[in-house]
This record gives sequence, C-alpha cells and structure tokens, in this order.
Amino acid sequence: MVKGLTRSMLVCGVLVGFLGCSDGEHLGGPPVGGAGGNAGSRATGGTAGGAGAAGGAAGAIPHVWVANVALNVPPGYSACVEGPYYSPSGANLFYDISDTVNDDMAVSIVANGNACDGSTGYGTISSTNWTSGASGFTTGALPGGAYLLAITCYNVAYDCTPFLSVFGYQQ
Repeated sequence: MVKGLTRSMLVCGVLVGFLGCSDGEHLGGPPVGGAGGNAGSRATGGTAGGAGAAGGAAGAIPHVWVANVALNVPPGYSACVEGPYYSPSGANLFYDISDTVNDDMAVSIVANGNACDGSTGYGTISSTNWTSGASGFTTGALPGGAYLLAITCYNVAYDCTPFLSVFGYQQ
C-alpha cells in the first residue's frame, strides 16, 4: 500500500482526488506547499517549503467532515452552508470547492457565532467568474472550536450553485 493511502481510498478507487467516495473515512488533506516546497497529492502531503512555510505533513491525519455535496445560495445572500463542525486546537481546516457556471461568490471558513459571510473568515477565496474548481484552501493552525463553511453569492439574478468536494481538518 502506498504511504498515506487508507484502505477505504483504495476500495473507492481513489488515489488522488475524489471520485464519489463519501464514506466519512480519512480521505486526504489539502494539497498545500510552501515557497520552494512540493504540494504533493492529497494522499501523500507535501514537502517542507522555504521561508518558514511548510507543505502538508505526510504524518498529519486528515479528517473529513463532509464530502461530495451540491450547494445552493440565493443571489445577494450570505449563508453558512456546512457546519458547525468541531476542530481541535492547532488543526488546519481545508476545503475543495468547484463551480462551473460563472458564479460571482466568495467562500471562507468562519468560527461558530460569527457572521456567515463568505468574504470574511479563514481561507477566503472569491471570484467574479468561477469557471472551474478551486482546491487546497487551508486556514493554517486555528484554535479549537466549532467552524462553518460560508458562502456569499454576489449574483444578481440566479443562485450560486457550487459543489463541495471536501470540508475537514488535518492535524
């Protein structure tokens, strides 16, 4: 077995990325890497980067809260679309999200009790013209607590309809 792959990943036929396996097992962490580092794959993590940044630690254990979920946020609204989920102190939260219909939206992770605004929070990404996937967004180490995935839809006439591949934490 390849280092970092779990039995469920092989059973589901998942070597890198997600192909529909949503059994709640440890499906892999965010492909992160520092300057000069190697992002690696979901299964293997990355190598250490330069300037104090680090890649996804191969020994870190990813925990998936939710995977493979179609989302919907009405135009002009902000919403917490997943959570709250508890994360232990020092964990890195991550998510992979895609959108193929040119939605104008912002996505982030917010602490429980904060506004469900996708333009604020941790690991914020935004685009005025989404045409593909956005993956590997991570927050860095956070205090223990409950967190939610928030989306703000800036569309004028139609709902934002992204697809959440994975949301979880790695420690």
